[in-house]
Amino acid sequence: MELHQTVDAMLRLHGVLVERFSVGSVNDLMMLSIIGRSPDGIRPSEIARTIRTSNANVTGRLDRLEKRGWIQRSARKGDRRCIPAKLSEEGQRLIQSLAD
Repeated sequence: MELHQTVDAMLRLHGVLVERFSVGSVNDLMMLSIIGRSPDGIRPSEIARTIRTSNANVTGRLDRLEKRGWIQRSARKGDRRCIPAKLSEEGQRLIQSLAD
């Protein structure tokens, strides 16, 4: 597939995501997917390492995803240094609807 065809396909996908699911970006969807693979939660630093971005960038995105109700964050018992993220019920429904 040529580059312009790939870009066109990605833009169409982004349009569907925004229109149908109100997902702000493909990066948000990628983060939801990563979080969904960790049912017990995943630390922001692990997400940052996976998608090769800064911890600050991940924290900002997690804030937005949490405000939309798609993730939950809570400190692990005995470890207040990190706050892992996991999908909320709404986030699980969103990921499942994308898979259907």
